[in-house]
This record gives sequence, C-alpha cells and structure tokens, in this order.
Amino acid sequence: MIVAVLGLLAIGLRLAFPDFTQNSVKAATNLFTNLLERIAAPVDSGKPGSGTSQQAHITALDGTVRIKKASSNT
Repeated sequence: MIVAVLGLLAIGLRLAFPDFTQNSVKAATNLFTNLLERIAAPVDSGKPGSGTSQQAHITALDGTVRIKKASSNT
C-alpha cells in the first residue's frame, strides 16, 4: 500500500512539475555516477609512472580530435 501511494505521488509530481523532476533525476544520476567513479577509481599500485589516472572524460567533440599518449611527443 505504501509503495502504491509513493508511486502515485511520484507520477503526480512528474505531471505537475516536469522540469523540476527531470532536473532532480539528472542531479541524482550525476551524484550516483560521481560516487561510483570515486569507489571504482584505480588504486595506485606503487609502480613508477602509475601516478596518473588512465581515464578520459569526453564532454563534447567538435572539429578535429587528436589523441596523444602521455609518454609520447607525437
């Protein structure tokens, strides 16, 4: 019964305030993603050169994209 009431409340809020609920869902998703990234971040193994993260975050692509290895000059 409680789950049904909460479901109806969520549907009512979504219909009454679509922008607010959409922004809230995005904020919760970003929070959850950041939390998972912090938990799943690679642990420094103590090897030389392993002090940098091996991740890339791409936010937007526009024009020519070039990728360069960290240990390379080209």
